[in-house]
Amino acid sequence: MRGDTLCLTIAALLLAVAACSQPNVGPADPDIDLDDLEQWQAQPGWLSGAAADYDLSVEDGVAAFTVRTPSAGMKWVYYPERRLSPIFGALVIRYRATGYDTAHGDYTVWLSGATGGRPIVTPADINADGQWHTLAVDISGQPFDEAVRFVAIAVYAGEEAPATLEVDYIDFATAPPEGAEVKTIEGPEPKSLAVPLIERAGDLQAHHDWLSADADDGHFAAVADGEVLRLTVDQPGRGMKWSLRFDPPLEREGMRYVTLRHRARSVQPHWDYAVWLGSEAGGMPQQSERVINMPELIDDDRWHTETLQLQESFAIAEIALQLRANAPDALFEIERMVLSSRRPRMAPGDLLEIADGWEGARLAEGEFATVDLSGVFNASASRRLGFWGLSEWLAAGHVTADGVPFSIASADEHDIAVTELGDFDELQMPLSGSAREVLLLMFAKLPGQYTLGVKDPRPLRWLSEPEAVVFDIRYADGGTVTAYPRRVPDG
Repeated sequence: MRGDTLCLTIAALLLAVAACSQPNVGPADPDIDLDDLEQWQAQPGWLSGAAADYDLSVEDGVAAFTVRTPSAGMKWVYYPERRLSPIFGALVIRYRATGYDTAHGDYTVWLSGATGGRPIVTPADINADGQWHTLAVDISGQPFDEAVRFVAIAVYAGEEAPATLEVDYIDFATAPPEGAEVKTIEGPEPKSLAVPLIERAGDLQAHHDWLSADADDGHFAAVADGEVLRLTVDQPGRGMKWSLRFDPPLEREGMRYVTLRHRARSVQPHWDYAVWLGSEAGGMPQQSERVINMPELIDDDRWHTETLQLQESFAIAEIALQLRANAPDALFEIERMVLSSRRPRMAPGDLLEIADGWEGARLAEGEFATVDLSGVFNASASRRLGFWGLSEWLAAGHVTADGVPFSIASADEHDIAVTELGDFDELQMPLSGSAREVLLLMFAKLPGQYTLGVKDPRPLRWLSEPEAVVFDIRYADGGTVTAYPRRVPDG
């Protein structure tokens, strides 16, 4: 980097990112379109005692849902042109209500996903005093990870009609905006199931006939070593598949996530699976699903914890594992495999190797300089934990993450710099002096179905996608260098 550096710009698409690290005053482009009346359809058949006289109008961007029949109601449904992405933590509605029957037992706002829906705002949450209110509902624990298919709004009039619910906007946000009334709703009781891979390592059966380039006997192994299942193959270009049967099958109704803590070394990036699930034993079931493929294993001999979303819901009668060797020291280890109904929250140490202080850093003091980002802080880390799926935030002070020294700001109202959800957002960070590289500690909520620049939607696993994140280094002389991020373990 030249010595006349002016600033670093991080541009992010479709992500909410924190660089370790304004209140939402009404989004410029809210997720729910209230201006297009044709997208909102009245549904009198959805309720008993439907109003005979009702109306929906829009003025100056504010939608007015009105019921003029006393002691009656009406529901409207909105089907978005695209399914709303599940990368949010709160539903925010700015509304004004008059004549609304707040004692009614039905919903006011309903969200529906592919596996069902539930009421998010109820009449009891509505303040019908004729004043504007901003209500934020924490839905981070709700089962909408498959995206929202439709939104419904219901209005109920009491004996004194009319009843009107005016809505300025409905939006999905990473956290409740400052000054909003906050409501938290609990989701279904979470379920989880630890798959007994280590306990049943002795039952793993090797299958020479399940792959063409199978390793010779004596050159592969599957053993339990303490609390780890270790698979090894020492013949480059060859591999082995193992299966583990469950009788009765592992029932996993509602458990659509699998958390895998694993380590890999010298793995051949073959197109085939590394972990596979089947509904029947024998290798040719009616239903099956790949949990993770071999090219997706992070071949750096380090421990990684990932939560992956499963598409199928069958009971598991068989699990298959595979390792193909690129070198004689090929290794695939699994410390745990847990099925769950919710995406579990993780500590930062599950995602990175975190240590207090700088003693273990790969850079000695004097070889680096931390950058004060307080001038661009715009959010609170503690308010974003649920959105990111973190159980806690980093301790303030000096930390080493994946061997790199960082300085974490003390907890405050604004202690991180973030980009917001949307088509495009950026952060600008002033720099000075000269350096060979810029290292940033970043957390992001990655979409389960990433569509930008790819033919088939797929989960986004890293911030190294050039369509998702780019860095512009702008110099005082007007020059700009555009760079793409690299994970520190990748070099």
